[in-house]
Amino acid sequence: PPAMKAEERRAVGSSASPSVLAVVVDCSPVEWAARPADELPHLLEQLMMLCSAYWSLASSNRLLVVGAHPAAARLLWPERRELAAEVAPPHRLRAALARGVRGLVALDPLSDAAAPALAAALSLAICRLERVRREEPLAQPRVLLLSASAECPSASLRLTNAAFAAKKLEVAIDTVLLAPTADSISLQQLALSACGIGWHHAASPVTV
Repeated sequence: PPAMKAEERRAVGSSASPSVLAVVVDCSPVEWAARPADELPHLLEQLMMLCSAYWSLASSNRLLVVGAHPAAARLLWPERRELAAEVAPPHRLRAALARGVRGLVALDPLSDAAAPALAAALSLAICRLERVRREEPLAQPRVLLLSASAECPSASLRLTNAAFAAKKLEVAIDTVLLAPTADSISLQQLALSACGIGWHHAASPVTV
């Protein structure tokens, strides 16, 4: 059959059920301070590439990014009041992510042993995804969790609760552990319980 024209491809992409992706980024000051200075900028660059590729799949795809810090979970994108943003100029997204992630990393970590609020960030992401789906019932939600922190037993129960909530709402959660340590059982269980995929990337430099 003849190749599909660009106009036809755009029409197919816009008519398909929209996908809504929430990316949760670990912004633990302790973890990133212990790593080479170029790893965090490299992660941001890889995240930009991921977001651009995701938007290029369909014009209807929507995106939100949440940062997880020991003291708070903060929405980094979109910058406006919309629940999740459609395609935006790359420079706007790049500036917002860099400003948001570096702002969280610069905050007081409370203590050297404090774990990032991954469960709170997941809850924020899942709530916004559910609100999007109320507006667009055909929307297909998914979460990508990028964790730089090692296993934290005290956070296991909160992550389990988040996994149960996600499964009940039919929101899949994929996890990527960006830590040069032993794999995280909590993240594995989180991905398994929420019908997602768990991956441990221990090599350097960071590549999503």
